[in-house]
Amino acid sequence: MPTTVTKVNVQFLDKSGKEIYNKRYTVTGGDTDAALTTVNNEGFDLSDTNYDAQIEWGYQKQTLSISRKKSAPGSGYSGMDLPGQSKSRTFLIDEAPGKFDDWLSNGWGATALASARIFGPALAKRSIGTWSSLQIYIEVWPVKDAAGTGIEYIVEASFKTGSRTTASTKQADLIALLTNKVS
Repeated sequence: MPTTVTKVNVQFLDKSGKEIYNKRYTVTGGDTDAALTTVNNEGFDLSDTNYDAQIEWGYQKQTLSISRKKSAPGSGYSGMDLPGQSKSRTFLIDEAPGKFDDWLSNGWGATALASARIFGPALAKRSIGTWSSLQIYIEVWPVKDAAGTGIEYIVEASFKTGSRTTASTKQADLIALLTNKVS
């Protein structure tokens, strides 16, 4: 890993009950095909190049996320500044894909975003290096502890591959490596 880090200031918009976040797909029992079939039945397939699918393969669970990247105008900000709640809502509502906006009902997405609040910001640090011939990303996220009086750190190590076999093997290897380092 290099000694340099990239700082990333991140905020999320969601309703207080995290209804938007909860629209991701749980992969049950490692059955990624079943999760992919579900999203395909909901209108996402390989022919739609506006969206990216990603399996977040964590230590204890897997989640399928569908994403679409958009860029917001950067004028009026400097350094690590982020837009406020009103500007964030407006941008997200104006740029919301139809599949999101009509997710559960006509206009569901815009309605959810109109009452969304900011979660964050969190100033994370990211390092990118190489591990086992793969590019690996290490992110350190400071978050409030459960009591809300201090900070605890979440550390995420991730790599990207298009191969299920590689993902499974390398995930097990990384867990073994990190477990041995802690022991």
